[in-house]
Amino acid sequence: MSYAETFARDLRLAILRSLDELPPGVCSDSFLIKRLRMIYHPATRDQVDGAVVWLAEQGLLRLEITPGVAPKGLVLLERGSEVACGRAMHPGVDSPSRPRY
Repeated sequence: MSYAETFARDLRLAILRSLDELPPGVCSDSFLIKRLRMIYHPATRDQVDGAVVWLAEQGLLRLEITPGVAPKGLVLLERGSEVACGRAMHPGVDSPSRPRY
């Protein structure tokens, strides 16, 4: 597995876990980027945006876009929460080192 693929898988997991830790699992993309920086994840805005779109296409989260409002709302779906906690696996998303139940 290449570094780029490893980084993408890890970033996707970090996004899901970040959303899972926020009640009720909804936040803006701007807040998500700040949160990733807080846990020392070196992703750029473009990388985060690409990962978010990929996760939405996979049915792990939902994008809520309000016309005239810059940040997108990110809603964690049940399947995304299961992957974030290690109760389920999804190809293209890293598995947590320690599952949370």
